Amino acid sequence: MTMPILISNHKKQVVVSRLQKFHSSFNQAVKFGVAENGDVNLWDNVDVASNGESMERWWKKYMAPYMQVTSTKVYNNGILNSLSDGSGFGIIATCSPEAVGNKGASVCIHVYYCTEFDKCKKNLDGSNVINSNMLDGKNTFLFNIDSSNGFSAYAAGWDGTREMLLEKCSASNRDYCARLIQNEGWQIPKDYPIKLSLIHISEPTRR
Repeated sequence: MTMPILISNHKKQVVVSRLQKFHSSFNQAVKFGVAENGDVNLWDNVDVASNGESMERWWKKYMAPYMQVTSTKVYNNGILNSLSDGSGFGIIATCSPEAVGNKGASVCIHVYYCTEFDKCKKNLDGSNVINSNMLDGKNTFLFNIDSSNGFSAYAAGWDGTREMLLEKCSASNRDYCARLIQNEGWQIPKDYPIKLSLIHISEPTRR
C-alpha cells in the first residue's frame, strides 16, 4: 500500500472517529438534559431563528451542564462551540416554533459539526452569521435534535434506503452524509460520493 493511500486512510479514520465520538457525546448530553428537564418538546423555545443570544441561553440551560466545550461564541443566528480535540460545532435554530405547532424549538435545531473548528469559523459571513450552507461531506456534517430520535445524524424525509442516502449525500447541500456514514456502521463506504483526498486534519495540541 502506497504512502498516499495510507495517509488518506488515516484521515478518513480520523473523520469517522471524530464523528462517532461527537455523536456519542452530544447524544449523551441530550439524554441527561431530558432526564433533568423532560422531553425536548417541553424545553424552552429559542425566541426566533436569528437570535443567537436566545440560543446561548438554551445551550447553557439544557446542554452545557452535560457537555464540555473549550469555548462558546455567540453570533447573530446561533452559537459556535469548540472542542478539545480540535473539532467544533455550530447550533442554529432553523425554524420558528409556530412552524411546527409550538412543539418546542428543539425540533428545529440543527447542529453543524466540523472535524476542524477552523472550518466552522471560516463559514461565517460578513454580517456575523453562521453559514447554514457550510456542509461539504468531508469536514462539515449535519445533525439535528428531535423528540422522536433525540440527537441523530440528519435524515429528514429519508425513506430508509441506502440509495437515498447516497443520492442526498452527493447533492449540492450534502446534508445526508453523516447519516450515510452512520448507517454504514460508522465507516466511509467505498462508493462514498465525495472525494476525500483533500481532507485536512490536524492533531489536537497537547499541553
